[in-house]
Parts: sequence; C-alpha cells; structure tokens
Amino acid sequence: MLQGLILVLAAALLGSGFVAGKVLLRSVPPIALVGWRFVAAAVVVGAIAAAVDRSGWRVPVLRVALIGLLQTATVMSLLYTGMRVLPAGTSAVLLFTNPLWVAVMAAAVLGERLSRSAVAGLLAGVAGVVAVLGGVRGSAHVADDAAVLGAAVAWAAATVLTTRLPAGVSAWWVSAGQMAVGGVVLIVVSLVVRQRFPVDLSAADWGWFGWLTVAGTAGGFGLWLVGLRMGGATRSSVYLFLVPLFAAVASVLLLGESFSWVQALGGAGVLVALALVAARPVVVEQTE
Repeated sequence: MLQGLILVLAAALLGSGFVAGKVLLRSVPPIALVGWRFVAAAVVVGAIAAAVDRSGWRVPVLRVALIGLLQTATVMSLLYTGMRVLPAGTSAVLLFTNPLWVAVMAAAVLGERLSRSAVAGLLAGVAGVVAVLGGVRGSAHVADDAAVLGAAVAWAAATVLTTRLPAGVSAWWVSAGQMAVGGVVLIVVSLVVRQRFPVDLSAADWGWFGWLTVAGTAGGFGLWLVGLRMGGATRSSVYLFLVPLFAAVASVLLLGESFSWVQALGGAGVLVALALVAARPVVVEQTE
C-alpha cells in the first residue's frame, strides 16, 4: 500500500513536470533546459538525502553513474531528439511503453515471470495511454520514432539496474548521484551544440523552473526511486502509465487544453491496468 501511494505521488509530480517543461521550452533550448534541470534537482535531492540518511554517500559509484547515463542523459537526449520532429503526444506514447520493456528485461534478468493478469494489465495500460493522449497517427519519421523508443528502452534498463543495487543503499543518494551525472553530461552536450540557458527569464518562467526542478524532477524521480527500491521492477513500472494521465489533467487545468471523452476512457483504462498488475504482478523464479 505504501509503495503504491509513493509511486502514485511520483507519477503525479512527473506528470506536472511535462506541463512546466512545455511552458519553459518556449524560451529555453531543450538540452540546456534538461541539463540544468537535473543538476539543480541533484542539489535538492542531495540535501534531502543528507537530512533523511545520515550514513552519508555510500553507494556503488560506477553503477550509479551508469544509471545516470541511462536514466537521465540517454533518456532525455533521445527523447528530445525525437521531439524535434514528432508530435509531443506521439513521443509520450512511445516513451511510456517503458513498462513493457521493463517486463521483458525483468523476466530475462531478474527472473520475474509475468502472470496473465499482469500481461493483460500492461496491454490495457498501453491502450489507455494512447487514448489519454488522443491517439497516435502514423509517422514517416522512422529514425525519430526509434530515438524515442530507445529512450524508453534506456529507462527500462536503468529501472532493472536500480533494482539490482545492494540492499540498504539509500534511494535518495542514488537519485542525487544519477541526476548529477546525467545533468552534467547533458550540460556538456548543450555547450557542444551551442545551446545556452538564458538567465533573463521572466519571474513566471523562473517559477516554472523552480517547480520543474523541485517537484517535477527532485520530487518525482526521487520518490520514483524510493518506490522502485521497495521491490518489483514490473509492478513499480506500471505506475508510469499514470504519468501521461496526470500530465493531461494538469494541461487541462493549467494550460486550458481540452480533454475528450476518449481520453477519459483512456484514464479509466490506466486505472484498470494498475488494478490488474497489482493483483498478481509477477512470480519470482527461485533457483536451488
């Protein structure tokens, strides 16, 4: 129950980050935005880690760096590469096939065998996400589709890698470390491609950046890792289906975008998916 509540809150915060990011992209280049977003969030999460876990920085450094390269640097760079051409809705649908890739990897690496209800739930979740985002139209941009799918696969790999961390490793320190690594890499990339973060943003835009950093990134990704470390890669990842649902609702409330009855049905499909996967998500194979 506690794990579910944490992951629902994480999904809500991550969904709000899509709205903040959409507003900021009007005035901030994408790679510069995500780079500074994660570096700033790493400072916030590091402060939280120092407050809640006084044992200090005791994590496998190389593995956390790899998680940062996958979950932050690779996911964000591939996502925004595809979003240069693809509609935002199409990109989000492709990215949030993540739980399917997690299920496949968890079965292969962690020995998690999917139950029939879990398979049905995952498929219902994908259908629900598509409906929430208003459906996906055909795309002739195969390379861009592949880039965003690559982001989904990279996130799935980072998820499985996170569940393999030793017991007792602080999720907050892991989150701070991976954000710092990924953010620094993205800032270097932004400098190479000559993207500059403007310091003359309006007060409103700085407010959006503050929300994106503290709530949408530090809170969202931090709580996501806390929930994930509580166990079950497949069961945890299905909650990511809620992210585009929360993003759609926030867009209606904050940006005045419309929300159709088809999207409402999609939201119901997401809730059905969560119920199915939470019922009997996986069976972990035991080896003698």
